[in-house]
Amino acid sequence: MMPLMTRLGAFLRWLANLLAPQPVRVKVIQRDITRLTVAEWRSDEGLTQSAFKALHDPTVRRMLDVIWNDIYLRQTTAREESPKRRIAHVDEQRGYILCLGTFESLGVLKQPDKIPQIDFSDKNAEIEIEEDFGPPPPQQIKT
Repeated sequence: MMPLMTRLGAFLRWLANLLAPQPVRVKVIQRDITRLTVAEWRSDEGLTQSAFKALHDPTVRRMLDVIWNDIYLRQTTAREESPKRRIAHVDEQRGYILCLGTFESLGVLKQPDKIPQIDFSDKNAEIEIEEDFGPPPPQQIKT
């Protein structure tokens, strides 16, 4: 028969091993982040259609409405707040509004603006310039 101290020592070593922190094994999964911009998303008809459907899902719509309501309910600050805290609060609200507006705009198709290509190889080419500033010219009334 083992002496009591030997059994107690063995039990304590077993208990220490049981309670010792076990090494944690973490498997890192590498994923590529998307390289799309908002403008590129909005110019793709398939992506905007899927976003439009998702944004008009009743549950998602209700979630967005709750967030919009929460933003507008928290717009005011107490008079005792410092000016810096008030500015920070306003900027926080603007950030939420911009974020939600951008998120909801993903469901709207917008073709990118076409940049006119100018060819300078023909020195005698005439360019038609459309004037889009100032008041419109007066209409001639024929009598």
